[in-house]
Amino acid sequence: MKKAVEILKAISKLTTTSIIPKLSLNSPIGYTWQLANEILSCPPGNEFETLEVLSDNNYLERNFIDKLILCPHCNEVHVAFREVCSQCHSANIQLQDMIHHFRCGFVGKEEGFSRLGKIVCPKCDYPLRHIGVDYERPSQIQVCNSCNWSGSSPFTEGHCLSCGKNFDPDNAIERIIHSYTLTPQGLLAAENGSLSSINNNTEIIDIQYGTLKI
Repeated sequence: MKKAVEILKAISKLTTTSIIPKLSLNSPIGYTWQLANEILSCPPGNEFETLEVLSDNNYLERNFIDKLILCPHCNEVHVAFREVCSQCHSANIQLQDMIHHFRCGFVGKEEGFSRLGKIVCPKCDYPLRHIGVDYERPSQIQVCNSCNWSGSSPFTEGHCLSCGKNFDPDNAIERIIHSYTLTPQGLLAAENGSLSSINNNTEIIDIQYGTLKI
């Protein structure tokens, strides 16, 4: 409870009575609230839970700052999204042009038409010299270099740079980042040096677990 009150007191001394997060590559959630972090002496970002508990109990008011996507395995923000093979989920895919040979009607991947530096139809062995006359490139497809899958719709996958695990984007965790402004109840608690509800029931915040005890 003591450190929670110290946070409220420190915020009350700020001109705006608000604590604003800063971007931090060292924080698992991408942001840190430096003032609260220094008071709690915790790793960057770990102060989030305490600020959220204070907000849940009307000592602080939330103000939207950002919306982040976290890894569902480790709850960290350091994730990348990439297109992978829909069949084997390898990231070793590349975009290739398709070629349509007008004379015989064959359509295939451009690499299949390459022969000794020339473009030759693999079906009828006819050399293709002029685009628009002999052939066209009607579309592009993704080709997997691991399993030879090809198609127009690769799978989008989340890849966590912290734990190394992959995940379906639908399973990602959404985290809202806020700044926090002192409420009248929070100001009263800061002045009295105690976390008291408007009904004067003493409330104690367990800093270690981020929970509120009555």
